[in-house]
Amino acid sequence: MDNYLSAEGLIISRIQSAVPGLNFVGGSRSIKELTDRLIGTPAVIVVFAGDNIKEAPGQSADNGTVQVITQRWHIELVINNHTDFVAGTGERAEAGAFLAQIISALAGWAPSTQHREMKRVQSPMPVYVDGYGYFPLTFQTELVTQ
Repeated sequence: MDNYLSAEGLIISRIQSAVPGLNFVGGSRSIKELTDRLIGTPAVIVVFAGDNIKEAPGQSADNGTVQVITQRWHIELVINNHTDFVAGTGERAEAGAFLAQIISALAGWAPSTQHREMKRVQSPMPVYVDGYGYFPLTFQTELVTQ
C-alpha cells in the first residue's frame, strides 16, 4: 500500500460523480477548517475518523507487519437553508435527498481492490447552528496493511 489514506480521494470522487447539485465536495482535517473558508452549500466534507486494528487470532501475520485494519470515514453534509429557520424544516427537506444519494453511492461500494466494501455505522446526531445544518454519516471499510 502506497497511501494509507487513499480512500479519501476515492470517496470524494465517488460522491462528486454520484451526487449532482453539490457546490463542494472535499477533504479536510476538520469541518470547522472548511466552514471557516466559507464554502458554498450544499457541501460534503470527508474526514478520516480513525481506525481500529483487529487483534483477534487470524487478523495479523508476520509479527504484526500484516494486519487487518478497519478505517472509519466521516461524511458531513452541510446545508444552509433558511426556509422555516425556526423549525429547520428547510434544512432537513434539502438534506434528505442528498443523504439518500450519498448512502446509495457509498454503501456496498469498495473504494479500491485494497479496500473492502463500505458499510454504514453509527454517526453523531445532526447539529444546527445559525441556519446551517450539519448532517453526519459514517462509513467504514477494511484493508490489509503490509
